[in-house]
Amino acid sequence: MKLSLVILFLVSLSASIGAFAELSLEAKVTSFLTETERPGLDDWYYSLISTYKKNSELLGYRSYYHVGAELTLNDLESSQVFLPEAYVTNDKSDKWWFGRKAIESFKFEKVWSLSFVNPYYRKDYLAPVRQGLFGFHYKHNINKSFYLGASLLPIYLPDQGPKVNEDNGDLYSSNRWFGGQISEIQVGGGVVSEIKYDLETPKIDELLLNPGAIFYAGFRPSTQWSLKSLLAYKPMNQLHLAADIILDSSVSGSFDVLSEVSISVPYHKLAVLELSYTKPKFNLWADFIIERPERPKLEAKLFEANLEDRDQLSLGVDVLLGEATTVGISYLNAKLGKLEDEPTLVSGAVLDVEVNVNRHYYTEAMQLSLEHKFSDSFKVNAGYLYSFLEKGGLGSLNISKDINSKLQASIKLVVVGVDRESDEAFFTPVRDNDLFEIGVRYAL
Repeated sequence: MKLSLVILFLVSLSASIGAFAELSLEAKVTSFLTETERPGLDDWYYSLISTYKKNSELLGYRSYYHVGAELTLNDLESSQVFLPEAYVTNDKSDKWWFGRKAIESFKFEKVWSLSFVNPYYRKDYLAPVRQGLFGFHYKHNINKSFYLGASLLPIYLPDQGPKVNEDNGDLYSSNRWFGGQISEIQVGGGVVSEIKYDLETPKIDELLLNPGAIFYAGFRPSTQWSLKSLLAYKPMNQLHLAADIILDSSVSGSFDVLSEVSISVPYHKLAVLELSYTKPKFNLWADFIIERPERPKLEAKLFEANLEDRDQLSLGVDVLLGEATTVGISYLNAKLGKLEDEPTLVSGAVLDVEVNVNRHYYTEAMQLSLEHKFSDSFKVNAGYLYSFLEKGGLGSLNISKDINSKLQASIKLVVVGVDRESDEAFFTPVRDNDLFEIGVRYAL
């Protein structure tokens, strides 16, 4: 496995040299400043990332693909290949695309990187890559102000996150942004200190053959105002995890636990509405999302990832100050519905286990961003993401400098901290992820 990833990386790199395309090669060294208590995680990571984008044209049709490979040199097992987009299209006013393509572009994706519509590649939480949906996509421009679109999706490609493996009953990942596993549960008045996992991997056809459909529209009555809407019935971009718990009290009078973890593909109904007002140095926007998941029919009482109904409002403003500074402010608030069947375990009549696994990172949060360009080749980005539930979040500083037209160097500093710990939130289990990173990127 390790050798095949290295070979694939080198072959994709050599094959792209000399082609009419955009090729980049990036080397990064990441040092986590806080020693973690989570097992199996390193404090230093050395990464090599290659991305290749190519456009070609033949007989009036155009093809495009974007492929990448990310090698973690001190942990090759966690290396991954990703394919954000790969499609063929026509060059007419009524456009169609066939293949993997990201559809529409909503502000909540750009600002919050939430994968309601398009899936994401998420090995690095700080640099998610939006990926496309596989199928046939069509867009019809009725006039200069109004368009309609539809996507038929026969193949399901979910979010691509950190690799999680099973070894002797333990689930583990060497990725520092993987929050870890549930290692103990409380059963009645006692405590179970250890859980062993048996991960059931679905067959490829059971995973891929989950079709869906999306319909969308856009209206721009003037150069300032725009309105976008989307309706979808499709698989969710997050796989659904559920665990059937088997309790065994035969050892030392205490409970041993075996948890059989199953993976399924849930569907959801999705509606998105975005309103935007844009001036030359000002952009005000608001997104409203309604999501109604369909919970899989499960035979046993399980603990599982929560699939609540979700109504979400996100709004923001971006302002250009002078000619070199851009300031952005965004607020997100999500209301979660109450599940009629809470994810609990019942054994006999007295034992229960409460488990809460959230699909999305935040229920209420605010984000501030600042970008200043000292020159065309030197810029600084700073940001802070605040979670109201945890009374804390993540602050970042990124400095980049173009050495020449092909070579860029960058430095990144990240600090994570919360004042109120919450098992239902994202930053609490990764609050030891303060880091310093230095990178060099070369573009051909």
